[in-house]
Amino acid sequence: MLTTWLRRRAVPIAAVGGSLLLLSLWLVPGDVAESQNRAEAEFPAVSPQAFTEAETFAHVDRALRDRLGAQVPVVHLAGAVSNDLGMSPNSTTWLGEGREPFFAVDFIYPCRGNPARIDAVHQQLQKDTAAVEGNGAYILYTVAPDKSSIRDEELGALRDSLLNCSDRVRSAFTGWGEAQDFPLITLWDRLEDADSSRQGRDDGAYYFGDSHWNADGAAVWTRALLERLVDDGMVPSSVLSDLDDTTKAPGEVVIPDLFRNMGLTETVERVEKLYERPGVTTTTDTVVNSAGTTLTHVSSTGGDLVPGKTLILGDSFLRTHAAKQLAPFFADVTFGSLADYEDAGDYDNVIVERVQRNAVEPGWPDLAGTIG
Repeated sequence: MLTTWLRRRAVPIAAVGGSLLLLSLWLVPGDVAESQNRAEAEFPAVSPQAFTEAETFAHVDRALRDRLGAQVPVVHLAGAVSNDLGMSPNSTTWLGEGREPFFAVDFIYPCRGNPARIDAVHQQLQKDTAAVEGNGAYILYTVAPDKSSIRDEELGALRDSLLNCSDRVRSAFTGWGEAQDFPLITLWDRLEDADSSRQGRDDGAYYFGDSHWNADGAAVWTRALLERLVDDGMVPSSVLSDLDDTTKAPGEVVIPDLFRNMGLTETVERVEKLYERPGVTTTTDTVVNSAGTTLTHVSSTGGDLVPGKTLILGDSFLRTHAAKQLAPFFADVTFGSLADYEDAGDYDNVIVERVQRNAVEPGWPDLAGTIG
C-alpha cells in the first residue's frame, strides 16, 4: 500500500523536494554585492504603475540575485578549480605558463592603435606639450608598461602573437622618447631590470595576482621621474640621495584585481615603500577643482623640493603606491585622474601617466583644449 502511494506521488514529492532544495540556497551566507565591490541592489518601490513596467521586474530580479549568497562560494570554487587546472575561468584574465594571471585587454586594446590612431596620439601629445609650455609651465609624460610586456617570458610560445599589437605601442613610445618629440619617460628597460631579480610571487616590479606594479615597481617610476626633473633643472640633484633611504610601512590588504576577476579570494598586503627625507614635513588635505571633483593635495616644507604648483594626473598605476612615494618631493602637488585636467592652466608643472594598454586609446588629457 505504501509502495503504491509513493509511486503515485513520486513526481510531486520530487518537485517539492527540489523546490525546498532550491529555496535553501537563499540561506547560504555570502555578500554578493560586496564581493563585486559595489552596493547591494535595493528592491524597487511598489506601486500599481510599477507593476506595468518591465524594468520593475528586472529590478526585482537584480535585488533577489544580490541576496542569493550561494553565488559567492560557487564563484570562488569555480575560480579555484579552474586555477588548479591551469585555466582562467573567464575572458578577462589569461593564465601564463606559471599560472600567473594577466589582464586580457593587454592583448586587445593596443590593437585598436592602427597607424592613423598612433599618429593622432603623437600629434595630440605634441600639441598639448606646446600649449602647456606656451603657458609658461613644465610638462612631462610617462607610460606605465603592462605586466605582460615586462613578464613576457610567462606567455610562452604565444608571446609574439599575444603582444603583437602591444609591441607596436611600445616601439612607438620608445621611439618618441628617444627622439624627445615631446617630454617623455619610458620605463620598459628599467622595469625589466627591476623585475628580473624577483624571487617570491609578489617580488620584482609587479604583483602576481594583480595587473599593477608593487611598491618596488612604483619606485622605478619615482626614480626615473626625479632623475628627469634633475636633468631638466627643476630640482637639485641632492634629492636623489634620499631615494636610497627607504622604510617599509603596512599597506592595504586587498584581493588583487586579477584574482578578484577570477573569483579567487587570496589577499595580498600592499606594503608601502616610503622615502625618509630628513627635515621635510608633509601635510595632506584635499582641494576641489572647478568641475567639483575632490582631489588629494599634499604640501611639503624643508629640504629640496620641486617648486611651484604641480598637477600629477594618472590612472590606477598612479594610485597604486606611486602617489605616496612622490608626494614628499614636491612643494605643492595635487593628484588627479586623467579626467581631472580642467584646471591644468593654473599649475606650474603638469605630469601625466597612462598605462600602456590604453596609451593609444582616446582619453589623454585635452590640455591644449583646456589652456586654449
